[in-house]
Amino acid sequence: PNNERALDAESYSQIFNHLGTDAVAFYNVNEAVKNAISEAEINDKGIICLGSLYMYGDVINALSTQ
Repeated sequence: PNNERALDAESYSQIFNHLGTDAVAFYNVNEAVKNAISEAEINDKGIICLGSLYMYGDVINALSTQ
């Protein structure tokens, strides 16, 4: 989320990759949501968003533009 206390996207992706979960860093929620939708359709999977309430607002806004 757009919050000065938020951990940067690259750090998050490195942590997930280190723990064995494929992760890609995105620096824009709209691009992340667009990519998640594309990957979900390709792989016939769902999408789960985990994060703060601030992030959920950004995700909802991004979904409304898809």
